[in-house]
Amino acid sequence: MDRKKSQWQMVLAPDPWGLPLAAEKSVTGLGAKLEGGSLPCPPACVCASESRHSGCEGRGLRAVPRGFPGDTRLLDLRRNHFPSVPRAAFPGLGRLVSLHLQHCGLTELEAGALAGLGSLIYLYLSDNQLAGLRAAALEGAPRLGYLYLERNRFRHVPGAALRALPSLFSLHLQNNAVDRLGPGDLAGLPALRWLYLSGNRITQVSPGAIGPAPELEKLHLDRNQLQGVPTGALEGLPALLELQLSGNPLQTLPDGAFRPVGRSLQHLFLNSSGLEQISPRAFLGLGPWLQSLHLQKNQLQAMPALAHLSQLELIDLSGNPFHCDCQLLPLHRWLMGLNLRVGAVCAAPPSAHGQRVRAATAIFETCPGRAARKAKRMPAPRSGARRTRVKGRR
Repeated sequence: MDRKKSQWQMVLAPDPWGLPLAAEKSVTGLGAKLEGGSLPCPPACVCASESRHSGCEGRGLRAVPRGFPGDTRLLDLRRNHFPSVPRAAFPGLGRLVSLHLQHCGLTELEAGALAGLGSLIYLYLSDNQLAGLRAAALEGAPRLGYLYLERNRFRHVPGAALRALPSLFSLHLQNNAVDRLGPGDLAGLPALRWLYLSGNRITQVSPGAIGPAPELEKLHLDRNQLQGVPTGALEGLPALLELQLSGNPLQTLPDGAFRPVGRSLQHLFLNSSGLEQISPRAFLGLGPWLQSLHLQKNQLQAMPALAHLSQLELIDLSGNPFHCDCQLLPLHRWLMGLNLRVGAVCAAPPSAHGQRVRAATAIFETCPGRAARKAKRMPAPRSGARRTRVKGRR
């Protein structure tokens, strides 16, 4: 590991919600018992000397209090009533690492709101009423790596403000009202690794909206309104490992849909996307790197074999109404040679209903391709065996 990397980059193990909890604990001592001490502390707040945490959660405060100890590492101001955060709201807190402002009714961060917070890494602004952010509001926090903006009122990505954060590592914009990503909206974020845009109203992701993003590893676009895979927007993402597109009304997958990230992608989520058809070359370009493929709960009656995906460790085909006829023979053959549970079950014809596609051998016995393969596997006659004479030949 590069010893020059800052501590927040050395993420130990993200929790299931994407929160790098172990990393935050190691930096701030998060989880230590908050007890009062002899330190100076604003009224109605608690300041703990041992853990260097200060908190005023749920005290009905109408303005950001001042007077916290200068060595505070974590400041918890959740569930108060601040319409805005004013300029230089946190004087003397140059060692602050984590700032919690969730559920405060915030509509604005004024210019210079984070002035002097040179050590800030985690900023939680979730569950407020923010519709925008200005770059000037975020200046003063050059090390900010984790920005949480879930469940606000953003209709557009605040790209200019985000570009004021040179160390931005993880951006959480889930469950807002963003309806499209235009060219350049999220470009210019060289350190970005994790991008969460789940649960918005996105109908379009334009080419160049995200890339070039040389470090991006996770892209979550699930539960939006995309009617097709944004193939062009995947250009310039050479490190992408995980792509989440589940819960979009995709219906079909065309040829080469994921080719731009074929040499890096390891985990692909396409479940619950209304998929009815997958082109035989839809996964062209994805090769031995892909480890998991999620296609459950779609409307697939047939799909091509995926023999070139030779390193799959997980493939989920459950919850699809597969029609087990000769059209499905290539998939049946592929599954026969696959040592994985896939969950593919026949929905039709009635004679095969409920059978696993892999095990429904009798259904496919009469298929022309199956018969030809069986003929090829029949042993050749022994050299000493009597030959049958063909009429008209010697």
